[in-house]
Amino acid sequence: MEPNFAPSCLAQLYKHDENQYLSQPIRIFLFQRICNMSLNIDDKKNIQTLQSEFNALFPYLRLMLTKVVPGHDSSAKNSTNQLQIVDDTPLLDYKIANPETPFCIYPEMTVAELEQQFLQRYGLEPIILRKSGNVWIEASITDDWTLEEQNTQGELITKQMNERNKPSTGI
Repeated sequence: MEPNFAPSCLAQLYKHDENQYLSQPIRIFLFQRICNMSLNIDDKKNIQTLQSEFNALFPYLRLMLTKVVPGHDSSAKNSTNQLQIVDDTPLLDYKIANPETPFCIYPEMTVAELEQQFLQRYGLEPIILRKSGNVWIEASITDDWTLEEQNTQGELITKQMNERNKPSTGI
């Protein structure tokens, strides 16, 4: 376990319970869930490792990171305004902020929260793709969904489409 793993998880737990409404047993349960199902972001990780770890946690989602070309409108998600990041580049090469709280990706995080974290810390714009059968679609309209919800929907849609495409065994 990495040294800053638990503090990172703890920071995420307190973020979701700022007013301390949750009982102690529920806090313990959530702490364990967040710690066991989260991805701690280490500046030394390269993009490919981060993407592999993200995909292991969310098998029906893909994480792409892009760098917006200076002087272009980042709100226009147009491939001519963005450069895809090289896979073996460490995150540290893009770091623009040094916040005190560690960065942790966890199932209850929304796509919008993930985007905000990467933009603030690295100046990178993440694109989350959700599997839908045999294709990957951008999850931009549903960026208020959690990563877990996105992954679950990808799994359900993919399984339904695979069932429809099975050859029938008519007698």
